Formats: sequence, structure tokens, C-alpha cells
Amino acid sequence: MKLALPGLADPDLHQRLKHGFARGHEAMQFVDNVRNYQDILARMEPRDDPLPPRPPPALQGATKGSVATR
Repeated sequence: MKLALPGLADPDLHQRLKHGFARGHEAMQFVDNVRNYQDILARMEPRDDPLPPRPPPALQGATKGSVATR
């Protein structure tokens, strides 16, 4: 379709078309925009298997078994 739609604006083809001049590039751009929007929505949908929660961050400077001194 990407090859056929822009050809509808060809002046040599106008006489053979039922309704004359056609702006095929606009239809092609519209389809591309719809497909791009569909891709954006697909990325925003929640996943079937959500990611497990992250563990809480470790305290900085503290290690297991160490005692803080003042």
C-alpha cells in the first residue's frame, strides 16, 4: 500500500481514476500515525507478569555485623 497510495497523486493517473485526483500521501501518513500511536499504547499497557518488588536499599556505610561509632 505504501507504494500504491502516493501514486494516486500522479497527474498522469488522474484521468483513469473514478473520482480524479487523490491525496494518497495523506492516507499513508494517517496509517503511519495510527500505527505509531498503537505502539505507544502497547508500551503503556501493564504486563501480564508484573516485575517483583525491589528489595529496600541498603544503608550507606553500614555493613552486616558492623556497629556504628560516634
